[in-house]
Amino acid sequence: MAVFLGLAACAHESSGPAGADEVSSTPTVVSLPDAQDIVPEVTAAVAGSGAARVSLTASEVSAGGDLIFGADAAVVGLSLQVNDVQVLIADGRHYLNLGQASGGMYLVVDPAGRFAQTFGPVVTLVDPVGFLSRLGAAVTSIEQRGLSEEIDGVSTTPYVFTVDVPQGFTPEQAALLGLAGGTVEVTVLVGPDLLPRRFSWSGDGGAVTMDYTDWGTKAGIESPPDDFVVDGAEFGYV
Repeated sequence: MAVFLGLAACAHESSGPAGADEVSSTPTVVSLPDAQDIVPEVTAAVAGSGAARVSLTASEVSAGGDLIFGADAAVVGLSLQVNDVQVLIADGRHYLNLGQASGGMYLVVDPAGRFAQTFGPVVTLVDPVGFLSRLGAAVTSIEQRGLSEEIDGVSTTPYVFTVDVPQGFTPEQAALLGLAGGTVEVTVLVGPDLLPRRFSWSGDGGAVTMDYTDWGTKAGIESPPDDFVVDGAEFGYV
């Protein structure tokens, strides 16, 4: 996880701008799929949800914030606090607020430039459908086993993915996940509405947990005012 661990010693969770719009507060109970159907079923549920909050906890880094999903379940809006840096995706643009290092200003950055090597990996990681798709591409078996846990006020069903890491993840992604290669078991806890509530696994870097809560509650993620935006090239983000 060295790609972004050196940015700060502390981590905070971002609440995003005010004006949240609660779409749904009570999960809709649906029939749980067979293990082999879990990836497309969860993808469809995420696409229909519209939004969620995410909290990432690992041995050396934590991040938290809000996600907004498009009709195809892709992340179209994001406000994520990674250590002391805010990552913002709004209106098709990528921003970084480096706190004191940028004087509180937002850097507009090229997502394919330096951002891709620094914060791109964690943005990719917290995308639940993208992560689940990688698991599906590398899975050698899926089993419904383990103990149910209550998360976000609902009981969950555990699915255990046995994953061939090199088949689904680049070396850089594997390093971010704390995985050296070979196989790993990733437990996915799914709610009665087929929405994922937790991804968890243990690798060389220790235990990693990603929790998803407040499904359907959209945060007001907006682009910062022009007066607070500067070119990321001024800070080396090209």
